[in-house]
Amino acid sequence: NGSILPDGVSGNGKYTVVSIYIPAARSNSAQLFIGTPVALDSGTYMCMASTSPTVNKTATARLEVTAPPVFDVTSLVPNGTLLVGDTFTLQCSIEEDVYPLPAIEWSKNKIMLLPAKVSDISYTYSVSSARLSDGGVYECKANNTVGTIMKSITVTVEAPPNIKSFCEENGVVCTGKNTTLECSASGVPHPDVQITGVHSSAVSTNVSTIFLKPVVESDKGLYTCTTNNRHGVDMENCTVNIGVSADAHLSVIPSNITFQEGDSLQLNCATSGIPTPTVVWFQNGNEKTKWRNMTVLMLIAAVEYHGTYQCVVSNLCQRDKYSNSVMVNVEVPCNIASTSAICMSNSTCPSLQQQTVSLVAEGRCFPVMPTVVLLNEMGGEISRSNITTSRPPEDAYRVPLEVTTTQAGKYTFQIDGTNRKKLEEITFPSIQSATLANASHPVVLTASQPSQELMCVGCSYPCHPDIQWSKEQTMQTAVNNTLTDTKDALCVTSKLTVSSPGDYKCQLCGSMDERTLVVNAEPTFVTSDTSVELNPTVNEFGNLVLDCAVTGRPDVIIRWTRDGNAVPAWNDQAMPMLSNVQISENQRYNCTVNNKHGTVTREFVV
Repeated sequence: NGSILPDGVSGNGKYTVVSIYIPAARSNSAQLFIGTPVALDSGTYMCMASTSPTVNKTATARLEVTAPPVFDVTSLVPNGTLLVGDTFTLQCSIEEDVYPLPAIEWSKNKIMLLPAKVSDISYTYSVSSARLSDGGVYECKANNTVGTIMKSITVTVEAPPNIKSFCEENGVVCTGKNTTLECSASGVPHPDVQITGVHSSAVSTNVSTIFLKPVVESDKGLYTCTTNNRHGVDMENCTVNIGVSADAHLSVIPSNITFQEGDSLQLNCATSGIPTPTVVWFQNGNEKTKWRNMTVLMLIAAVEYHGTYQCVVSNLCQRDKYSNSVMVNVEVPCNIASTSAICMSNSTCPSLQQQTVSLVAEGRCFPVMPTVVLLNEMGGEISRSNITTSRPPEDAYRVPLEVTTTQAGKYTFQIDGTNRKKLEEITFPSIQSATLANASHPVVLTASQPSQELMCVGCSYPCHPDIQWSKEQTMQTAVNNTLTDTKDALCVTSKLTVSSPGDYKCQLCGSMDERTLVVNAEPTFVTSDTSVELNPTVNEFGNLVLDCAVTGRPDVIIRWTRDGNAVPAWNDQAMPMLSNVQISENQRYNCTVNNKHGTVTREFVV
């Protein structure tokens, strides 16, 4: 391995050099003998032949010497004794002259503790706080290609004495019953156990158990369990008391026969006995686990609490002692739980047919089945429920009633003749008002105000109101519709701008209710003065029409004069004709038109 062996190595019992000289071949041979080779002799060997300091040749050879593992197992245990809680270490030490290096593993009772690890020194297994279960046979195994070796060591863990159980049931025993006082202890080595104390009724005793058959009053008193081994002593006292059988009495506060839904009530299970009894509640024969070990139930009366109650108590001296039974009656007064009115008609305005409304109510009652009746405004019966239904779990009976109607009015739901609940008045679409939108004077179109805005208010419940406008069978388009939700109904305000006289109707969809607004107009010439020939010229014997055409509402009155004299023949004629005109008819003609809203005149000079 690069280290030069001393010249002339020989005679040391390990290395010997033998030289052979062959003159004829002018050669020399040297052999190196290794006696009892060990792993440390493994390596690369080189020989060098030289004829001068500067002329030499070398050759190498590789030698591998294998050896099985050799080791020792030691235990590092403090003070020579291993107790529960102590720290201990097991060490597996490997000798140096081992090749190849072995793989080492630890196991306990044939179960591997540490996985195999290649090591040339040692492999340790440590426990920081010993338990009884840490005792056993530990084995270290080393393995290489040459062989396997195993060594084991036994570890014993001991413990001081410890009393595991003695004074069960808090030391309570029951008179007349057979009872055993047993002291159970642990420890290594197994401890000695002894019970001392009063045991007047004992029929059999040993060092760890006393049999009391049967228990008598004089058996009560102090008993002591003592246990020991070479690591210490443990003691525990037990004061034996005579138990009392469990008993119970059930009462309800207040002591009403019947509770109304929502009333407060209290169930008391008065218990007695030593030791303190456990409590189990039963309602209608079914155990109520949520109330286990409760002696007082504070309840708010509800249908789910209706029924018969018992509490059952148990202790060491008495099992399953049933109390008296108590009946809790819960009553839900018959009432109308809910009412509603639902519009069944389309909210749009496809037609003016009557609207349909569904009246719905639900009656609630317990323990009787309710009957729901619908009454009209006069108290007459319209319909009644006829349903037999099972009671929902933990709730009262609920019976629905639904009636469809097209009749407006006030409706009342009644249940069993005792409880009434009025439904909101069903107001089918009705016109509340129809007026001029922004003035209180009559609706009159004038030259200074040629258009007016009409307003119509319609209300309905529960259906959505919708207004249509028409004039002499011709539909009109409203320019502004506003919906408001009042206390009693939904109302829509619709406004229509008009610029011509006539009878305007506003009507609610789903109703025949309508209002007519009369729009009048002061007299107005159809053709303006600038477009009419007021100084006409006509040929003698010709014809001439005088234009006094007007509009106005109500109907106008037309009167004519010629040179200040009335012309009765032309009364109410808007466009009279002069036929076969004579020179003498070169005159001044006036037409005067009026109605109750105004007067207009026009003069013609012919």
